[in-house]
Parts: sequence; structure tokens; C-alpha cells
Amino acid sequence: MVFSLTIFNNTPFFQIEIILHQIGRMLNYFYHLYYYMKRRLLFLCTCTGLELMTAIGVTAYLAYLGQTTLALISGIVFAKVIVFHFVVDIYDRLKSKKKSCSCTLKP
Repeated sequence: MVFSLTIFNNTPFFQIEIILHQIGRMLNYFYHLYYYMKRRLLFLCTCTGLELMTAIGVTAYLAYLGQTTLALISGIVFAKVIVFHFVVDIYDRLKSKKKSCSCTLKP
């Protein structure tokens, strides 16, 4: 006896399979969202993140007080330090990729 696929589409097992598939997709989405947010939020605990928040706070406070010259000087000084940390961070990432990519299997 040959059954068409439309006969089995309304069975409880097929509906459970659809629900389990949707739950799996949601769990996959939340896992990737958690991993992405974890990396972004951990940036705030790094030296560069702390310096960035400090620079914004100090420069904004000096500008609020009306000390525009000091705000400009602090912005320039902090910008140099932050750019230096970003350059060092990028260099470390490239260096670590070269180390991990250089591993080859020898026969």
C-alpha cells in the first residue's frame, strides 16, 4: 500500500517533530547570541575598553565644566593611547593566527 506524504503531515508525531525543530533553531540562535554578546561585553573588561570609557568620561566632564582646552588636550592624549592599544591588539591577533595556522601534519 502506498501512502502519500500529505497523509502523515497531520499526525501528532509530525507536529512534535516540527516543534522540536523550532526549539532547536531557537536554542541555536540563543547560543550564537550569547557567544556574540559575551565577546562584546568582555571587551569592556580589557585595558582598551577601560581606557576608552575613562577617556570619554574625563573629556565629557571637562567639556561640561567649560574647560574646552583641557578637554581637547585630554582627548588627544587618550586617542593616542587608545590607538596604540588597538594596534597592539590587532598585532597580537594576527600573530596568534599565524601560530595556529602554521601547524601542519607531517607524514
